[in-house]
Amino acid sequence: MEEDRNKLLYKPLLVSPADKDFKSAEAKSSWHSYSMGYKTAADDLVDSYGSKYPYFWELHLSPICFLYRHAIELSIKLLYLHCQQVIDKPISKSHDKILLDHKLLPLWDLACHQMKLIVSLAPMNISLRLERVAEFTALDPFSIAFRYPTDKKGKGTLPTGLEIDLVTLKEGMDALFTAIAGCDDWVEHYADIKKEMDVGYDQYLVDEADEGY
Repeated sequence: MEEDRNKLLYKPLLVSPADKDFKSAEAKSSWHSYSMGYKTAADDLVDSYGSKYPYFWELHLSPICFLYRHAIELSIKLLYLHCQQVIDKPISKSHDKILLDHKLLPLWDLACHQMKLIVSLAPMNISLRLERVAEFTALDPFSIAFRYPTDKKGKGTLPTGLEIDLVTLKEGMDALFTAIAGCDDWVEHYADIKKEMDVGYDQYLVDEADEGY
């Protein structure tokens, strides 16, 4: 039994085969659960240590910020995925290159570009979202700074004496994710409309065929 339990550590239990297909329904669900999982983990750390043990803030600063940053990256990629569902075109090589990278601002610009292709972008705290995304990009442009203390050249990845109010950070992340979720809901609304129209058109063709046209 102990041997079987140890073997489980080497099985990819958390990797869904659907993740290989970026457009599948299962993959979309996985992207959402991963994004919310990272954010929830960061929220829990802030709640556990932010007010009770302020002297632990520095110790937990990097993992908390990494969790939030990665959650932002995944949520923006999911927003792009929902846009693709409406646009219904193959992902171009230039888009694929950005999606495989970890730079937040190019990802956000790409998602905004896709939303504008659908219809005039509904303004929903765009400045707020861009401000928070830009802040993380400035501190950690390549998703390395909160994971490693030094870069490949041995230089520190974060500014010396960096101080972040974790409670304020959490509040900002709540507002950011609420705004992104609003965009996501807006895009999914158009996806539902497109689906209904496609089904209606298919039924129209069937009816026309039955009538002998």
